[in-house]
Amino acid sequence: MEGVGELGAPSRAQVTGLGLVGTSIALALRARGWHVTGHDLLGARATRAKELGAIDELGVDHHAGVAFVATPVAVIAAEVTGLLAADRSGELIVTDVGGVKAPIVSAISHPRFVGGHPMAGSEQEGPDGADPELFAGATWVLTPTPLTDSAAFFKIQSVIASLGADLVALAPDRHDELVAMVSHVPHLTAATLMGLAAEASDTQAALLRLAAGGFRDMTRIAAGSPAIWPDICRDNARAIVPVLDALVARLTEVRRIVADDDRERLVALLDHAQLARRNLPARASRPSSVTELHVVIPDRPGVLAQVTTIAGELGVNIEDLEIVHSQDLPRGVLILTVASDAADRVRRSLGEHGYGMSGPAGRRPVIAIDGPAGAGKSTVATAIARRLGLGHLDTGAMYRAVTLAALEQGVDPSDAEGCAALARSMELRVGERVVLDGRDVTEEIRAPAVTASVSIVAAHPQVRAELVGRQRAWVAADGGGVVEGRDIASVVLPDADLKIFLTAESAERAWRRANEERADPGDLTATAEAMRRRDFLDSNRAASPLLAAEGAIVVDSTGRSVDSVVEEVLSHL
Repeated sequence: MEGVGELGAPSRAQVTGLGLVGTSIALALRARGWHVTGHDLLGARATRAKELGAIDELGVDHHAGVAFVATPVAVIAAEVTGLLAADRSGELIVTDVGGVKAPIVSAISHPRFVGGHPMAGSEQEGPDGADPELFAGATWVLTPTPLTDSAAFFKIQSVIASLGADLVALAPDRHDELVAMVSHVPHLTAATLMGLAAEASDTQAALLRLAAGGFRDMTRIAAGSPAIWPDICRDNARAIVPVLDALVARLTEVRRIVADDDRERLVALLDHAQLARRNLPARASRPSSVTELHVVIPDRPGVLAQVTTIAGELGVNIEDLEIVHSQDLPRGVLILTVASDAADRVRRSLGEHGYGMSGPAGRRPVIAIDGPAGAGKSTVATAIARRLGLGHLDTGAMYRAVTLAALEQGVDPSDAEGCAALARSMELRVGERVVLDGRDVTEEIRAPAVTASVSIVAAHPQVRAELVGRQRAWVAADGGGVVEGRDIASVVLPDADLKIFLTAESAERAWRRANEERADPGDLTATAEAMRRRDFLDSNRAASPLLAAEGAIVVDSTGRSVDSVVEEVLSHL
């Protein structure tokens, strides 16, 4: 979720607590276009975060859409309650980053609070140690409850995913049990060992000079801020103490093994540990393919929390999720996106808990969406495809891929035959990512040089003929879908079940495109002029000009939310 709201409206975030994690969140949000307001009781720390460019302004934004509370555990509940009470929009969604969840979640009885805990950090302290990439590939736990509002959960999940983190949902108590083992007790152990070594060094001056990689790796986390740990240990003592007891028992057994020179038992213990450590999951990375599970859910509180925590207990990251409510029935469909290689496990576990799956009934519809640049085609088409469980094809990305290939291979964009030869020979996959000849070019096809030349390439009849054939083949293979472009209803799919021509006022289209390209405000005039030029070229080309096809329904997205446009489109299906 980039830092623009629906169809280009700006997004605002509040970050309360500007230490290492809070400032890292602020930096990551700002890097994605968010307007971030920050607050910290320590004025010097807040000022430093602003000097580092982590926040736009100091204070509390009463019109923010999301808020992150990154304070010590002891004051999180009060900060969250205060933010929600002061919210003037009635739509603020708040999450926190505390290392303990059950006490905090139980103290905040509000549907727009979602407990959270990013499993990321470092031994650095304060704003100067912050890193906008701190959460890339890290696991971020959310702890929904039966009270959690589904829309609030979806929005926070989307924001977290945009920071590069992988979402795992767990019940608050379960989170606390697990982090006691993998975070809290390891920190206490590192601190204890470091303290033991430091005390011994008082009489053995050479000791710490001998500290090599193994010792440094094991005790690195002891260098972290001590200030947060008393509250964590107090609030999670119920889970920490049993793990400490188990560790003490294991160390007592190790002492016996060493004292008795029990070589066989020692080798067995070390072999077991070595194997377990080598099998420790690597830092999470984005799956190469994902699967959408359409889960039928009853319309009652607590269902979202149960379904997402079922996936969490399996160790499966939730890549995306959405809920579609039925206006006529007391149930809906939760669209849960997970890695394809984990989909069967999640499906089986959900079935064991009584959740069934749904699929589109009957023939899959073909929906054609045309319109000029900046009208919101991709945003709306993606939302409709997800709502209906259909595939989505961005045909504009196909023309951009040909243009990129031409520029890279030195083919003049005006060379019709040269560009057509590239279109015929290239291997191209267009989905969530755009892969050209085995290379991911999702970002490259949006480069300014490609944007400047794509209308020229797209005007060649030979290029259009090749790509139109591929587009029709995609629909035939998928059995339907949502296809967006500029000539879909008029040329590619004239028999589509639903034809939409999406438009918007030129000024708003230019503002959206400039915002999408993160252009400076002063570049808006240039963006508007470039769009006028492209509109002219697209509407006046000889082959497949941009126009509202016969039978197409014209939908104006000016000043409207994505949801309202999607609902209007679906009302015609």
